[in-house]
Amino acid sequence: MPSRYIGGEINTTERGPEPDDLRFVLAFPEAYEIGMSHLGISILADITGRMPGVFVERAYAPWVDMESLMRREETPLFTLETKTPLCDVDVIGFSLMYELTYTNVVSMLELSGIPPLTADRTDGHPLIIGGGAAVYNPEPIADFFDVLFIGEADEAIEEIIEYLRDCPDMEKERLLRGLEKIDGVYVPRFFMPRYERGRFAGIARSPDAPNGPVSVSRRVVSDINRVPAPRTPVVPNKKAIHDRISVEIARGCGRGCRFCQAGFVYRPVRERDVDMVIDSALTARESTGMEEVSLLSLSSGDYGRIETLMSRLMDHLAPLKVALAVPSLRVGSLKREMMETILRVRKTGFTIAPEAGSQRLRDVINKNVTETEITDAVQAVFDAGWRLLKLYFMIGLPTETDEDLDELCRLVELVDRKVRRVKKGGLNVSVSTFVPKPHTPFQWQPALPIAETKRRQARISKRLKGLRASVKFHDAEMSYMEAVFARGDRRLSRAVMEAYRLGCRFDGWTERFDFSLWEEAFRRAGLSPSDYTEAAYDRTEPLPWSHIETGVTAAYLWEERRRAFDGVTTPDCASNGCTGCGVCGDGLATVRVTEAGETAGGSGIIPDTPEEDTERYRYLCVYSRSGQARFLSHLETASVIIRGMARAGLPLKYSEGFNPKPKVSFLDALPVGVETEGDPFVVELTERVCEDDLRERLSARLPRGIRLEAACAIAASGNMSKRYLQLSYRIALVGADVPLPDVDESIDAFLSRDEVWFEGGGDAKKKRINVRPFVESMEYHRESETLTFGLVRINGSAPSPYRVASALLGVRERDLRNCRVVKGESTSDFFQDTASEDVPMSQEREKNYTAKA
Repeated sequence: MPSRYIGGEINTTERGPEPDDLRFVLAFPEAYEIGMSHLGISILADITGRMPGVFVERAYAPWVDMESLMRREETPLFTLETKTPLCDVDVIGFSLMYELTYTNVVSMLELSGIPPLTADRTDGHPLIIGGGAAVYNPEPIADFFDVLFIGEADEAIEEIIEYLRDCPDMEKERLLRGLEKIDGVYVPRFFMPRYERGRFAGIARSPDAPNGPVSVSRRVVSDINRVPAPRTPVVPNKKAIHDRISVEIARGCGRGCRFCQAGFVYRPVRERDVDMVIDSALTARESTGMEEVSLLSLSSGDYGRIETLMSRLMDHLAPLKVALAVPSLRVGSLKREMMETILRVRKTGFTIAPEAGSQRLRDVINKNVTETEITDAVQAVFDAGWRLLKLYFMIGLPTETDEDLDELCRLVELVDRKVRRVKKGGLNVSVSTFVPKPHTPFQWQPALPIAETKRRQARISKRLKGLRASVKFHDAEMSYMEAVFARGDRRLSRAVMEAYRLGCRFDGWTERFDFSLWEEAFRRAGLSPSDYTEAAYDRTEPLPWSHIETGVTAAYLWEERRRAFDGVTTPDCASNGCTGCGVCGDGLATVRVTEAGETAGGSGIIPDTPEEDTERYRYLCVYSRSGQARFLSHLETASVIIRGMARAGLPLKYSEGFNPKPKVSFLDALPVGVETEGDPFVVELTERVCEDDLRERLSARLPRGIRLEAACAIAASGNMSKRYLQLSYRIALVGADVPLPDVDESIDAFLSRDEVWFEGGGDAKKKRINVRPFVESMEYHRESETLTFGLVRINGSAPSPYRVASALLGVRERDLRNCRVVKGESTSDFFQDTASEDVPMSQEREKNYTAKA
């Protein structure tokens, strides 16, 4: 998947760094498509990208095949923007969102030529900073980072960058002493954990550390309206996991679900102004051309003006056929009007999270939702037109019994009966395992042993067998390892290093996770995972994360734990008044939006268009692809072009039905790695557009390496693929990775035969194709070492040029992948045959017509 590594996406910087710029890299220890879905990276890139004297770039973890190749070729990990080795930048900031990405951090550092352990690094190495949700217990990874940031970095990132920019030549020890004075900064070197009889016994300042506090308070943004949402987010080359515009509408949650770390560490609730949300969403859509806008928060239905926001926003998005997604909708906040608003364009998926099956257990975790509310919500979803529903549960919650598991199954069976009454209805049930997280009322509780988790999974699976519902369980061993690192101390860095040496990478991916390697890593590190997962902590016992203060007092968390075991619920503090958690005060308080102060109408950024399209104007377009853009797949190239047309404001015509798509048809699937001088596609518009105008507007909004070369209005009907039969390629054989036979002799032998077979592909999908009938002509230019050949389509398809050359020369397809392959232009006569006089010609086509006459 080379599109993970080439960069050059829309909305990335076009300039290079200035000599005195601070070189700052935002790193995400996951695959590109995961990292590009993370809103936090987008927010930080937007903030730092506007700072003077700073050059910001991105880096993601290379997949295992790419890592292997980079090691073999001795290529260090590089940035996407300028391909600079990470060892040559000033600062690398990692976003740490998930415990099972820790070995990826080690891999990225080591692959960059940077010692993973802080103790082994010198002043000449980049400063390594970490932040994100996972660092609310920073100890398991403290040995890898010079600095860890606790809390919300929106404002603090500017303070950190400004300090580093103004002190470029300061030795690292002095830098760390200065950085520690910034609120939210934790320097692990200045803190020393203590152990007694192999058990964590507390943490204190290191003997050689400067005088300072023995705790670190998280940083909080009191007013998120001071931090605008990204207006020009980067458009990924490869389809991201969450391939949409994400706009944060609120931060924090007052519901107080006792298992939810985010609900406590992101308090208090702060909501973004309605007009700011609309302005950000529409501007981001204009700059990206994406097809969906997602309103993000921990509980979107609790947003003070959610119905007003959704209605006003969809007044702009619906005419553009842009869908609206509202994840994190609680059952109690779900209303018919909200569902109807979402359905104005397309269904974007629906998940209901009862979390637990019995009312008793839902009261224990403070879910505050009844079975009647759950079933009513399910019925409302199906009545509104959805056909597929997802239910989300957890097992292993404190006090859970087999009777609670049986109640979970009974609830699923109840919903399944409703699904059976829906035509083509479907139900997906996801069951994860509870992980006790720091800074929650359940932080003192142990996690389930693996064997017990599997027993409970088997009980549920047996009971639900035979239902229409598809039931999936989170891997028991993965959940166990999450719990180890969630509750662990600094000694765990030894296990991370050993796991890395054993080959652990991308352990958050089920197909990559190998529990036996982690067992061996802990054995080598002299540690036992069960010491971290199965011990129940006492109220007075120090916890590895006790020196991290989130604002919610330990006394409040312990009281919530007591109320949980008593089955007593706690109301939502944002709607029902303060519950005394300790967060609010000193200028920090819950901020809710109200109707007052909102501006009537929309932002005026994107004008409304007619809801129903009746006209139909077809254009044959020809685009070129070269440079790094040749490494995009066909679907990625098509997505880039379609989103470019949306950014250009072209009046695209859409298909009918509940999931409208722009009517764009690509007549050929261009292979990965192949350049083209002219490849065609047909697009339908609802208005006449001058051909020159179409070409100029679209070309200006395509990424580097892709350009619209020509456009021609064509008849409103007709199958273009029947007329576009000829394909021509030229291959520079000088790039082959193996010695080649005499090419002229190979051509003579090839053309004299009726059958020439290509055989290749992976073990799972062996390919055997007779390529000879597709080849009309073939010629070798010895001086330039270039092979040219013409292909013809048969039944609408033709083989890859690599496969034709592989069969011709008797070498593996992979040995030709470094050869430059160019698809030739073959559409000028096609334009002449298919042109329509209903639309003004381009100047070039008009001149050609006049000359021909």
